[in-house]
Amino acid sequence: MPLIETASFTLSVDTYGAADSDRLALVIPGWLDSKKFPHMIAHSQFMADHDFHAVSFDPPGTWDSPGDIELYSVTNYLKAITEVIEFYGNLHTVIVGQSMGGRMALLAAAEKKNVIATASLMSTARMNVSDLEKRLWKEDGHITLTRDNPLLLSTRDFTLDYSYFEDASTYSVYDVTEALTIPKLMIAGMRDELASVHSVKNLYGHCPDPKEYIEVDCIHDYWRTPGDIELVNNHLDAFFSHYINGWL
Repeated sequence: MPLIETASFTLSVDTYGAADSDRLALVIPGWLDSKKFPHMIAHSQFMADHDFHAVSFDPPGTWDSPGDIELYSVTNYLKAITEVIEFYGNLHTVIVGQSMGGRMALLAAAEKKNVIATASLMSTARMNVSDLEKRLWKEDGHITLTRDNPLLLSTRDFTLDYSYFEDASTYSVYDVTEALTIPKLMIAGMRDELASVHSVKNLYGHCPDPKEYIEVDCIHDYWRTPGDIELVNNHLDAFFSHYINGWL
């Protein structure tokens, strides 16, 4: 369980490819997901195969990253992304993220000028919580969510205070679209039950060029089907070969 110390956090990382590469790829997980999920591993290895130093990490307070779950927030996740980029030398960086990870990729790209491209996979502009879910969360003061990892054959429960939602609700990609002038790929799942095609397409429509939008016949958790992971990698290949100089 390799750990790195950034300015604010101790983070568990998995690294792939040549550490001396002059290009960094961050492959970042969705809401309470792990760097050990199948698609995180596959996309990281894919980027490493294309001469990037690929890094995936568990956000603060989750999975193998030390600390209490109270560390987990959109604010801290965004700060961790920035600090991981700085830890590895502020290289030209590509960020690939699924679901919340894709939203975080866009938020980070609006702040970090050395981010040269992003790929947001089944991602919306802001956190999606129904009025009923929000009301129950607020009344109880917390919510408990279970995540399962088919590779590890394990599950993990996470309990988030309502303060998590209050923090998350202050972030929207719509607020930063003008700053997103780098190449952006957005992939929507045609059978996605969480990030609808409409919501992904709407975010795409608000972003400036250069950008690409693709629909894939898959569910939100496409990582449960190895063939869908490979399909997404093929779309990443086509996108980055068009926009990244020296793509191998």
